[in-house]
Amino acid sequence: MELTSQFQPLDIVDLHHHPFLGTTEEEIYYVPGGFHPIIICDVLSPSPENESRQYRKLGFGSHSTVWLAQKTDSSQAFVALKITMAKDGMTREATTLEAASKVQTTHLITLLDHFTLHGPNGTHTVLVMDIVVPMHSLIRTQRRLVWDKAAAHGLTQAVADLHSAGIVHGGVYGFTISIEESC
Repeated sequence: MELTSQFQPLDIVDLHHHPFLGTTEEEIYYVPGGFHPIIICDVLSPSPENESRQYRKLGFGSHSTVWLAQKTDSSQAFVALKITMAKDGMTREATTLEAASKVQTTHLITLLDHFTLHGPNGTHTVLVMDIVVPMHSLIRTQRRLVWDKAAAHGLTQAVADLHSAGIVHGGVYGFTISIEESC
């Protein structure tokens, strides 16, 4: 699927110093080959049955930004959209997550869909995934010991499940570990 964005470079909102978002990526990465500008409440529509409205940035890394979105279909499901830098093209991550989705486990993130997005800064890969909580966000909780043990168990099981399917994780670091939080 391909999606063409109508955004113009002047539509970029300066969130670098936003009081509620904390530290955000530098604006200098919103250039050709860089990040895709997202306007809060806009709808991305790779196909009529697969639209989602963007509500909030969940995070960013050296090669992508991640956004909280809600599907506009009857499910109204919340999802995370990971939008890569245009210079990265189709990432190995999408291929790996597709392979991992065939592994029978509850310990791995679910890739729900992926598509390409054409915008003012180039062509981006968009990964549609379950929403998860970054491990570092749990550091200050009173449940830390219980969650640390559960996370260590889940992480070990996830790596074992990947290995059993012939997939090797290239680096298990604190910033690459996330959990699905249940109430």
